[in-house]
Amino acid sequence: MLMRVQRGLSSLAVGAALAHVVLGGSRAWEAPLTHLISSERHQVNVDAAGHAIVDNATEAHLAKRYLSIQPSSGTSGFKIWPNSIISYCFETQDARDKLVEQLELAIETWRADGGGGPGLHRDVYKYMEVFDPGDDCVNNNQRDRVLVISYNSDGRLSTTIGMPSLDASNPSYKGPTMALSDAAGIGMLDTVANYAHEIGHAWGLYHEHQNINYWGPPYNTGTVGSVIFGDHFDCTVLKDYADALSRAQTGDTPSDVDLLCKLRGVAARYKFSAMDWLPVSGATRQHAGAGGAGKTTPDYTNVDWDSIMLYPSGAGATGTAVPPGGDSDKRANVLLRNDGARMKINLVPSALDIAGIKQLYEGDFGTGTGAFAGLPVMPNSKNSKWFSKFKDKFKKKKGC
Repeated sequence: MLMRVQRGLSSLAVGAALAHVVLGGSRAWEAPLTHLISSERHQVNVDAAGHAIVDNATEAHLAKRYLSIQPSSGTSGFKIWPNSIISYCFETQDARDKLVEQLELAIETWRADGGGGPGLHRDVYKYMEVFDPGDDCVNNNQRDRVLVISYNSDGRLSTTIGMPSLDASNPSYKGPTMALSDAAGIGMLDTVANYAHEIGHAWGLYHEHQNINYWGPPYNTGTVGSVIFGDHFDCTVLKDYADALSRAQTGDTPSDVDLLCKLRGVAARYKFSAMDWLPVSGATRQHAGAGGAGKTTPDYTNVDWDSIMLYPSGAGATGTAVPPGGDSDKRANVLLRNDGARMKINLVPSALDIAGIKQLYEGDFGTGTGAFAGLPVMPNSKNSKWFSKFKDKFKKKKGC
């Protein structure tokens, strides 16, 4: 259930803890990543979002089969929501009226995993409406800490990944956003599932299929390649391909025409939705097997095929589709597995989607080792010195 607070964030502990700057989406149905995009052409040691590459394939403590942001402890880079509270408001009253009911249903899908197991507990992972719709929402002195939710009817969905820091190089960015649409025939072919996908971005998850270790050449030229994706990627069937190609052909760099469907940074330069299919080259968290540790090449068992963050094969492509998918999904195939199999539509978060978010918010922050040594840790984490008190208080609250 969505919680509502009428007067700013005074009742929220919006200070110390952790937050990010990037939009998750596909241009034909999710808006593309638009902040901090950097070309990969020169093989600079940054990822497509402009952040330094971190190779965490050797971190044995990582959770399994998810791809998420790599939070930083500084004032910039990838961040997560302080105290696991997403503070939000609606851009307009009309947006609230149109979105709130199905958004609440989407939030509920994260309360349990697809197999009926435990999800994101409502007493730990919270959503709090902190401003009234309209001017109070979009023009306030805490805008950089509030997710502004807007509505559109043209099929566009996009969400900043995590809670971004303000960036002097991008003065137009004011704070995190989520754009939602109830247009038919897009994404998962289900409005609630599409919104659940966007919630995954808000908490900090990337697309499952964008794990670079799942891709082979020419999309991945690193030491850890894969036999999972790459043989059947057809960017020409994306709805915005012709426009993107035209922009590349009239641009200043002729080689970009060939790289448009190979490098995520180049696709981003021309605002081409292939950027949301092509692999992310770094600054991510994943489990050790997915990164290639302990095996020579990741295989099909490393992918979470049930992930809500995994695109179905026809997302954003030409053609028509109606629920529930399968034979009724006539969209062209943008990406198939290398064995020729289609990627299915997933309507609810998987156990590993939930594990990925829990790893971000409850993982290794308080262990004193690794990339997150010394950073704040939630009291419900076993790594917290307050865990026993938290558990006792929780039991008393529940009457245990």
